[in-house]
Amino acid sequence: MGAFLKNYDGLDTTALDMSAEDARAMPFAARRLLQLSFEALQDSGIDYRTRTVGCFMSGTSNFETATNWSTKFTIDQNTDGSFACLANRTSSMLDIKGPSMHGCSSSLTALHLAIQAIESGDCSAALVGAAQIDRGLGWKKYVLGGALSQDADGFARGEGAVVIVLKLLDDALRDNDHIYSVILGSAVNVNGPRAPSAVAQKDCIHMAYARAGRNVTDVDYAELHVTLTGTCVGDRIEANAAGEAFFRGTELVVGSVEGNIGHLEAAAFLASLLKACHILEKKTIPPSVNLRTEVDWDKYLLHVPTESAPLQSRSGQSIISISGADIGGSTGHVVIESPPPRERHWDTIEDSDNVTFVLGGLSPRAVADISQSVRDAKLPDVQSMRACAVTLGRRARQMPWRTSFTLPMSESSEATIPAATLVPASPPPLAWIFSGQGPQHLEMGRGLFALSPVFRRTILELDDVYRRKIGVSLVETTGLFAHRTCDPPLTLQPTGWPVTITVAALAMLQMALFDLLSSVGVTPSSLVGHSSGEIAILYASGAGSKALALEIAIAHGQAIAPTEGAEVGMASLACSADVAARIVSQISEGDHCSLEISCFNSPDSVALSGSSTLLDAAIRAAHNEGILAQRIRTMVPGHSSFMDGIKDDYLSRMSDIFRRYPGPHIPRVPVFSTCTGQVRVAEFTPAYFWDNCRKPVLFSPAISRLLNFHASATGSSSDDHIGFLEISCHAVLASFVLCHGVPEQSIICPMSRSSST
Repeated sequence: MGAFLKNYDGLDTTALDMSAEDARAMPFAARRLLQLSFEALQDSGIDYRTRTVGCFMSGTSNFETATNWSTKFTIDQNTDGSFACLANRTSSMLDIKGPSMHGCSSSLTALHLAIQAIESGDCSAALVGAAQIDRGLGWKKYVLGGALSQDADGFARGEGAVVIVLKLLDDALRDNDHIYSVILGSAVNVNGPRAPSAVAQKDCIHMAYARAGRNVTDVDYAELHVTLTGTCVGDRIEANAAGEAFFRGTELVVGSVEGNIGHLEAAAFLASLLKACHILEKKTIPPSVNLRTEVDWDKYLLHVPTESAPLQSRSGQSIISISGADIGGSTGHVVIESPPPRERHWDTIEDSDNVTFVLGGLSPRAVADISQSVRDAKLPDVQSMRACAVTLGRRARQMPWRTSFTLPMSESSEATIPAATLVPASPPPLAWIFSGQGPQHLEMGRGLFALSPVFRRTILELDDVYRRKIGVSLVETTGLFAHRTCDPPLTLQPTGWPVTITVAALAMLQMALFDLLSSVGVTPSSLVGHSSGEIAILYASGAGSKALALEIAIAHGQAIAPTEGAEVGMASLACSADVAARIVSQISEGDHCSLEISCFNSPDSVALSGSSTLLDAAIRAAHNEGILAQRIRTMVPGHSSFMDGIKDDYLSRMSDIFRRYPGPHIPRVPVFSTCTGQVRVAEFTPAYFWDNCRKPVLFSPAISRLLNFHASATGSSSDDHIGFLEISCHAVLASFVLCHGVPEQSIICPMSRSSST
């Protein structure tokens, strides 16, 4: 009697990009593991291509045994001669008690090693799998009964393959993954040679619970391996050892997956784990039959349900213990817990009838078929559309052909869906560029504040910081972000904003937008900040908190406020630095007022700082030469000698802030400084932010250095190897980046002045 696979050799060669001939040459177990690995990764939705995802697999080959089988085959031959027992026999003969690889517990050991690899940082996620295929194996004696059965003699042979995906819990919660269970602790040891001892099993259980930080009496259900499942020796040893280890004076429900699907040898533990996950999900324990009398059921208050029974939780979060063992003497134990409550994936945006879909497939035709399915689905409401979009979007991340579109609920069946495009297997680097003063406007962020809980939460969190520092709410006093019911204050009229509001408001918006994008998995490969845009980069680079960055923005605005006035400002010129220097020299000749080049934005764009009189003269001179020139919406002559008079006050304010927020404030993401035009490897300091305020903005040199940096990292010689994301309320830096040869389609600004978001 046994449980065997019908379609044991199936493999989707198209999905896995291999020929049918290569597939036929693979062992059956390898085919199943490859197919299931692909399906498990699709189910997980993780972005795995070119990533550090570990792979831990086990399998049992019975070919040699099957072709050399004889009626004289003994248990000694099985443990001494089988390839599956090589490690166990060595451990036994040398009397060593550490982890020892063996067939029936190999998937448990693989899981244990995968956990260690993830925790040590060797990989960000891991595949753990095992396969048991017994084709061609002729058994002389068949099994009666099942796991923990009185009539069992031998074990119910089974075939199967299992693959799971492991990931750190914090990462899975961050990425809104579907979590089947949480592994709290694991342990493996050996004490053979023929079967695990009760002492070894109890030691392993206690070790796993110690690592889990839980008490063994917290368990709600125990899934037993039952060594040589269904045998007199194995059942009695394991069940009684578990009963003694878990005894708490109240009933404990136990079971074994063999009674459901047979003994899967190499895949036995993972089959038990899948059963345990199913129990956690359904809150129901499947039945077993025909209990064995050698087990001390009554003594240890062990109960095996003979019909489906509800899973009873002692603490709210259900805990299940899973044992693994083998004929060679290895044993192991894993403690799992029900996953934390799952938040809805689509909470990023509220109260919108528009749903964005990202679809992916292995070919343009596959994407077109999925697109048509979305159109034909006629989903009943927005919530159903969002749930569908989340599932399809997570799968699309792994596919080479993709398309995206936004569907209004009312037009889902008539929408035009763009054709799929081929995306690189390894995503290109994404540089985030943060604008300084200039693009601010009254409607900036208002739509996102209304629709996005993440964006709104960050704005309100920072507004509390602003209130504690200034004494009033920026949101309430200016009418920014929140929907306003009256005209905004005079200070926010389009003629100009005071710098004390502008710098803080832009920093708040940029950090809120950073949090929103990060919440949906969009993260920077590198960062560049133009002028005061470097303040929000302190937070975006991981060098400091949001509160620290906002306090710096507030102090920055307060310190430079004395330089603000209608008689000074800045202007932009669409020309090279050499041409601008010539114009400045002509205009400033004989004038005691200074006019300086304050920003090197691109090879063909600079900014000037100085008196309004000279700025207007420079603009006229530029126009006379056919050069585009205009005033910038600020009344501060930034990044020039006009700042020298505020140096002491500026440094004093910054030093006070940094004392209250001790460092080190070292960026964790490459930051290309617009003070130096180079990578910033040192920590952020008061002196650095003074340089940011006083020195010319070297945006163009910083972009050049960034492009060279990523070209070297990717091995690409072109400028289309990187994408740019402008973090601003309106695109102002994109044109500067284009001047460096970056394709227009490689730059995007998620916000626009033409809309409220």
